[in-house]
Amino acid sequence: MKEMPEELLEVVQLLRSDLIELQVRWKIYDQLYILEKDIVEILTWIAPGFFGLTQVIYRDAIVLGIARMTDVPGSKPKAGKKDKRNLSVGHALNLLNEKTHKTLKWF
Repeated sequence: MKEMPEELLEVVQLLRSDLIELQVRWKIYDQLYILEKDIVEILTWIAPGFFGLTQVIYRDAIVLGIARMTDVPGSKPKAGKKDKRNLSVGHALNLLNEKTHKTLKWF
């Protein structure tokens, strides 16, 4: 397989980094608030305000991370303005073009 085009490679690497960060957040959330109910009880007994707020922050960060990755590719630029593209899977897919990237295939 030939090398990935530079622009696509950059987007894929950034998406990969975001996905790894999202996985780390999920793992922490899962360990603290889902897997062990005893831990949740201890945490809420020790510092209910802090751990309650932490739970909301982690949950929001996970949901927003998923939303960012699945966001629309971008918006059409207004006259005289620069193109605004989102770092999303949709944007990466738009960079693939069957005519110009014939060697890139889905497995």
